[in-house]
Amino acid sequence: MKFPLFVAFLSIFLFSFVPSATRAEDNPNQFLKENSNIQVLGNTETPIVSGQVTSTNSAAESKSEVKEFQDRLQDSLKGQSQEQNTELEISLDQAIEESIRKNLQVKISRDSVKIAELDSKILRGLYAPIIGSESNYRNEKTPVTNVFAGGQNGRVQTESWNWNTFLKGQLPTGGKYDLSFDNRRTRTDNQFQFQFLVPEYSSTLKLSVTQPLLKNMWIDENRRKIKIAKINKQISEDDFDLQLQEIVYKTEITYQDFVLAGKTVSINQESVDLAKEQLRRTERLGEIGEAPKIDAVSAEAEYEKRKEELAVAEEKLYRAENALKLLIADGIQSFYWQSKIKPSEKLEKKSLKMASIQSALQDALFKRPEFRKIDKQLKAKGVERRYLINQGFPQLDLVTDYSMQGVSGSPRALQSSPFGGSSTILPRFTGDYSDNLDNVFSNDFNTIQVGINLSWPIAPGSTKKILKKNDLEIHQFKIQLDDLTQNVNAEMKNADNAIKTAEQRIKAAEASLNASEKQLDGEIKKFKLGLTTNFLVLTRQNELSQARLRRVSAIADYNKAVSELEKAAGIILAGRNISVE
Repeated sequence: MKFPLFVAFLSIFLFSFVPSATRAEDNPNQFLKENSNIQVLGNTETPIVSGQVTSTNSAAESKSEVKEFQDRLQDSLKGQSQEQNTELEISLDQAIEESIRKNLQVKISRDSVKIAELDSKILRGLYAPIIGSESNYRNEKTPVTNVFAGGQNGRVQTESWNWNTFLKGQLPTGGKYDLSFDNRRTRTDNQFQFQFLVPEYSSTLKLSVTQPLLKNMWIDENRRKIKIAKINKQISEDDFDLQLQEIVYKTEITYQDFVLAGKTVSINQESVDLAKEQLRRTERLGEIGEAPKIDAVSAEAEYEKRKEELAVAEEKLYRAENALKLLIADGIQSFYWQSKIKPSEKLEKKSLKMASIQSALQDALFKRPEFRKIDKQLKAKGVERRYLINQGFPQLDLVTDYSMQGVSGSPRALQSSPFGGSSTILPRFTGDYSDNLDNVFSNDFNTIQVGINLSWPIAPGSTKKILKKNDLEIHQFKIQLDDLTQNVNAEMKNADNAIKTAEQRIKAAEASLNASEKQLDGEIKKFKLGLTTNFLVLTRQNELSQARLRRVSAIADYNKAVSELEKAAGIILAGRNISVE
């Protein structure tokens, strides 16, 4: 009794030192709470912290761990803020290259091209020949019940070896072929069986060809699959081309917006500087009594208003910068998100390489991937239509067989029988397996067979309905082609008109800018002489800033219109020397 009591006390003593988390299973809610997974995402310089809370010995240790994590997070944020101070210049070509490299749809389209190419290669394997061989050995002992069966001791034993090879496949003409080489070696102890060669070698070389003459002649299932797979590969290339054009166009527009936003900030900053200078000028004149103090108040109000406009322009620049980063950055860990980017190109008119809208529209029928895609879809439906028409013909096949045979072996004389007689073997048939092959390839023993097989289903089934459906789909594609032609024509004309409008705006803005500069210069001189008011000076400054903004906005719109016209004409990739490989 003492030993069990000692064990009980020892168990209670040890259990009191077990950590609390090991007993949390008694309370399911507490157990789930303490054993739940925790994941905290930091920036790129801080690895993902992932762990599992199993137990805590004290609240102090828990607070220490939290404090340590907060310190690490704060250090990483400081490092991130330092990285964001890094400036990185990027050109339009670099932005386009990064956009193409990063864009997921481009990656998917590129893989689709590879998949379609593999499908085409796989289908070409349908004409790959199949080679095989068969071999077997047979030893048969048959019981016999009378002396006329030819056996000894009441049985007949027959041994045979067969080894055959074949080569067969399908022809690009819709036919099929089968080349076989069959070999046999037999041996028997039957005295009354008319086998004069023991062992006997026999071989047959045979070629069979079946060629359709109507149904499956000019197109069959295999050729239909191969042609459609080839067209699908071309369609996937057009889809890839379309994705490239879309991402290049989107990048060009986004980059132009980014350049325009930066130029707008610069103009607004110049406007703020002019207002600040006018405020100082007005304050000096007010101090010496040459201008009323109320002018300084109005100058200060204008100065603050322009600072507000600058803040709005900077916010638009920030959004334009992030819009470009979305196109060129490969995930949130990209260096672009940790840096401040700015365009390396100036806001200048883009050159237009196009003779006329009408000629460009004709070229677009071949250069726009949408036109090429619909054209290839029509070709695929044409293949389907030819196949369906062909399947309506009767099955008329030309069947030809040509075979060569040979035999050889060791002759034997028949023993006496109730019928008497003996065997006499020609010399050319005596010998071993090689002599048998000589007889085969001498082509003295050949067989030629030519025949016609005809079959015609009584009920054609659903072929006519499928053909009618195919014709309706072809009609749909033709309508889509006409609709696309009209849309492209409208896109090109709209873009051309936008270019002309932007050119007029640029000329008008430049003339207004030139006049505004002269007006402001004259107004400032008059203000210094006390011949004009502070209000007119500020007005001339606003007119100058607005003229500058109108000019840069017109240039940006002109460049966008050129990009839109190049996209509509299908030459946006050629304009950037981008080729689809």
